[in-house]
Amino acid sequence: MIILLAASAALSFAAGSVLAKRGMQHTNAFTALLLTSSVAAIILGFVVLFDRPENVTPTAFWFFVMAGLIGDGVARFSMLSAVDRLGPSIAIPIQTAAYPLIAVTGGVVLLSETINMTQVLGAAAVVAGIWVLLAPSSNDVLGIDTPRRWTVIRWSALPLPLLAGVAFAVSDLFRKSGLEETPDPAFGALVAVVTMLTVLVAATASSPQLRRQVKIGTGSGWLIAAGTSIAVALLTLFKALEGGAVSVVGPIIAAQPLGVVMLSWALLHNIERVTLRMVLGAVMVVAGVVLIAVSAQP
Repeated sequence: MIILLAASAALSFAAGSVLAKRGMQHTNAFTALLLTSSVAAIILGFVVLFDRPENVTPTAFWFFVMAGLIGDGVARFSMLSAVDRLGPSIAIPIQTAAYPLIAVTGGVVLLSETINMTQVLGAAAVVAGIWVLLAPSSNDVLGIDTPRRWTVIRWSALPLPLLAGVAFAVSDLFRKSGLEETPDPAFGALVAVVTMLTVLVAATASSPQLRRQVKIGTGSGWLIAAGTSIAVALLTLFKALEGGAVSVVGPIIAAQPLGVVMLSWALLHNIERVTLRMVLGAVMVVAGVVLIAVSAQP
């Protein structure tokens, strides 16, 4: 059941990213975050309305608040910005690879930890996969040339999916801690989304510059669909974390690049060309993440 819930969350997150990319053709990442979060909050609110939590501890509430600020705020805005600039087929594999890659590198460099051959192979696969995704494509198998300027933009946008990956990983720890105090996935997801949305609305109301960025119009339907997918993803993710360990749920969520590639091919064929190189890079990243996760199991 945990595996099924985590897989559902991964697929829903993948759908949300692809749908958001489609919607951002006529707007920007800030508007996408505002609209998708509003839709997700409404859906989660209805779920909680009909299934109210019996007992909410203050500790759990603040854990969910932190999960919202880090995961639904920093991580999701970084992710949407990365999807807008790089496309989901490139941004999402890098995002999902960020946490295990940084964890392994940091452990070796900063904590003098030892690593086994499986971790080395996993890290190598992740690095190779990211290189395949970001490298110039003049020699691409399908012969699709990429202008030099776009190659520079790709590398300059690399910190965005990396930041999103680390922030999502940290927020999962807060989500899991909150669920141990108050085992109510829908309530936890609602608090997280509403927290971030409150900050976002307050910032927009107080800043004329942010208000000018809000452009709701053509493409809103895609963003509403993306918000619905995110609501489903959060519900299933919180439910999976309620019964399963972060170390088990995380690697399954990391498989979402495969869903992104398939959905991008189906929905973004006139926006983003999914090449064999992208598919290969995504598979390499996922394989590397799985190897690192498996080697970390006791």
